[in-house]
Amino acid sequence: QTRPKLLLTFDDGLRDHYQFVAPILEQHGLRGVFFVNSQQYQLNFPLSIHRWHSIRDAVPDAKMDSFFAALLASRGAKERDVNSAVRWDNGALAQLKYEFNYVMTEQEKLALVVDLEDKLSLSPPNVQEIYMSRGELMELVSRGHWVCSHSHSHACLSLLTEAQLYDDLSQSLDFIGSIGGDRRVFAYPFGKPQSYNSVVQQCLVSLEIGRAHV
Repeated sequence: QTRPKLLLTFDDGLRDHYQFVAPILEQHGLRGVFFVNSQQYQLNFPLSIHRWHSIRDAVPDAKMDSFFAALLASRGAKERDVNSAVRWDNGALAQLKYEFNYVMTEQEKLALVVDLEDKLSLSPPNVQEIYMSRGELMELVSRGHWVCSHSHSHACLSLLTEAQLYDDLSQSLDFIGSIGGDRRVFAYPFGKPQSYNSVVQQCLVSLEIGRAHV
């Protein structure tokens, strides 16, 4: 009877979760589950997924479809039914977002964002501006919130080899332990069936992650 009836979850460890989300929850006597990645704290550089968001926001709406259609054509990407995996976007942007999230390797993603930042004269987002600091994550834990793993690099885990999986998840769990978070709970990056498989699930079991959240 004392178990919560729902979970309020927030992914990626973004600064506005600390600035706005946590205080609002606390005003109502609630606590949240914050699923964070760890690579940005190791490298002091933003994750590819957030560099991609910055690029998308820099493209004018009037040029959005033609811009991303040209990128799709340059990759020779086939058209897919992406509605089950891509929310909020449509057209060529949705197609390329699917490619970026579920098809491209981390090396391909990095090459793409570097190329696009150069073409659009963009700098990568500032780590201190978009992510919570280690100290802020530890403070959330002390205030009764849960801080848990969202993987190390925010990769599509189903694309990784077993060795890459163990390396990625182990680094993430080490980070979570170092800030006093809960190592037993995990959220798959992207949170769709395309992002995990039986190998990923078995890896989580072997690492003693008791519950995975989609």
